[in-house]
Amino acid sequence: RAAGTARAARRSASAIRAALRERELFPVFRAPRTMFNAPAGGDRSVAVRSWPMARITDVAKAVGVSPNDVSVAMISGALREYLIECDALPETPMLGMLPVSMRTGTEANERNIFGSAVCNLGTHLEDPAQRLRVINRSMDYNKRFIRSLPQQVAIHLAGLICAPVGSGRIPPVFNVSISQVPAPREALYRGGARLLATYALAPTLSGQALNFGLISDGANVTFSVVGNTATVPGLERFLDLFETALKDLERAAGL
Repeated sequence: RAAGTARAARRSASAIRAALRERELFPVFRAPRTMFNAPAGGDRSVAVRSWPMARITDVAKAVGVSPNDVSVAMISGALREYLIECDALPETPMLGMLPVSMRTGTEANERNIFGSAVCNLGTHLEDPAQRLRVINRSMDYNKRFIRSLPQQVAIHLAGLICAPVGSGRIPPVFNVSISQVPAPREALYRGGARLLATYALAPTLSGQALNFGLISDGANVTFSVVGNTATVPGLERFLDLFETALKDLERAAGL
């Protein structure tokens, strides 16, 4: 058992070293400093809006990527335009941290097991089709890399990626977090009242003043934006920019 553990440790170390050399697809520790990565106060703003899943799926099918890739590309396009409007777009691509499920389907319990992907959001690229391709390639690489590691190694690596976020005094490992959550497909009730909507809201931290949540029930995808009120002014602007980004992706896909 000790020999097997040692071999697994060597393979994991080799895989991690190789991933860290992949500057475009696994750009961990290469995030630019942005207006969202500064010390922040306690006030928060929230904005939410839903889009038909069919529009996102149509783009995904036309281009040959996943619906999640298209949703992330909507966020990337919105981030790019928001920062252009603020005259604050970095020259290098922003990075998003996304959870990656590591469940194999054979676990005896229902616990969630996640690693962390650091995705190149391609915000430096003007062409929405190029941004989508970069996001697709980066997420595919991250998923293969994370799932090639032993679970405990991937979980500890996720902790290392997320740990420095709170200080706001050191360069960010990533710029924004993006959570993707599946919603129940069947109707839910509480005391006879039907649940009409579910939102994916996550906390923000000092040095990490903006995050996005995606939740899908099969018919619609709801985008949630949570940000520090002072650091991210006019946060509701993102909702219109999501729609603009989706239209740009639809045109790029020939729809």
